[in-house]
Amino acid sequence: MQFMNHQPTKKKLRLGDQTALEQDRLSNLPETLIYHILSLLETNDAIQTCVLSKTWQYHWTNIHSLYFDFGKFRRLGIAGTDHRVLFREFVLNVLIRRKPFNLHKLKFYCRGSIHTSLVRRVFNYANSHGLEHLETDIVKKFPARDLKTLKLGIGHGTDFSPNLFGFATLTNLHICGVKLPAKGDLFSGLLNLGNLSLIDCSVSIVVEFTISAPCLVNLTFSAFSYIGKKMFRDSKLVISAPKLKLLNLSMEHQLVYIL
Repeated sequence: MQFMNHQPTKKKLRLGDQTALEQDRLSNLPETLIYHILSLLETNDAIQTCVLSKTWQYHWTNIHSLYFDFGKFRRLGIAGTDHRVLFREFVLNVLIRRKPFNLHKLKFYCRGSIHTSLVRRVFNYANSHGLEHLETDIVKKFPARDLKTLKLGIGHGTDFSPNLFGFATLTNLHICGVKLPAKGDLFSGLLNLGNLSLIDCSVSIVVEFTISAPCLVNLTFSAFSYIGKKMFRDSKLVISAPKLKLLNLSMEHQLVYIL
């Protein structure tokens, strides 16, 4: 008598089945985790997940972080179109359709090509939604009510007004590529500032340039320089920070006085 050796048959998953299986795994995650993952993506990519299914159609409206970059938007756009108009419409539609809870983080880069009315709308929205962390290349009056972290990356020597800082909640400040004002203490009003980075910044030659911050712990100067026709012999950088623990200094002029 012959016995047949029966083995379980293996069924191949087709590409559509595999995609559906992966989609089901994602859909079965807790909604709060899905919202967190989408918040880590660029906003444009997060919105595109709406095509996955009806369940995913509105997941992106719950994201707690927004990322708008006109430079990347323009590169992805269609040649011959007015990308500034399209970018404005895209940003405003996102703000309108996003659920009305607090905004944790905003990255907003205009690359010098966006009208001030859009900047005002975005910053007003951020201010009214409790924004805590901002990365931008806009030198305007920032959202101030709840802001804790500000990363200002410009990179072409834009003048920086000392009147832009008027809030005490800020704990982390990173400034890149900015021409700082020569007079006045820019950071004296930031009573809770603990971390300050000035990268590739410059200041006009003055007898004394002072940085005072009562809670400053970590201070970084990288490629910091003086600009002007003549360097004063007694020009100095004065740092008044009683709680300072870490100082990373790299600058052309080495006359530094720490109080």
